[in-house]
Amino acid sequence: TDGGNAHKPRSRLACLELQLARSVDRWERAILAAESDCRRLLVFFGLLEDGASHVTACASAQRLLESLSQLVGQLRAAWEDLEKHDRAKEMRQGLPAFRKRPSQPATSNSKQESEDRQQQWQRLMRLGLPSKQEAAM
Repeated sequence: TDGGNAHKPRSRLACLELQLARSVDRWERAILAAESDCRRLLVFFGLLEDGASHVTACASAQRLLESLSQLVGQLRAAWEDLEKHDRAKEMRQGLPAFRKRPSQPATSNSKQESEDRQQQWQRLMRLGLPSKQEAAM
């Protein structure tokens, strides 16, 4: 008979549904934990008052991430300037350059990866938030 085989797809769907529910629950807990950690960091650094709204916390975190991204860009530009200066000095004097660039990941797409990480953080911060127009009201 085919009675035993008829229940296999249903039991497989039930198993998939359970696995999916567990995954969703795990991701929801991870997001809540990340939001809590972010809020505590913002309060610690004095960038957010304790008890501020979720929208305010997310906006503060986004500004902080953007500022950090700008800082990283400025530091990279400063290192490039120092390296250019060292190379020019080396060529003028025939001396080896002493300053070495800090180690970076082996990938050549480190800037792209950094931008991708920033976009991922921004997406996480926007989850469940009203639009900027709604938040301003």
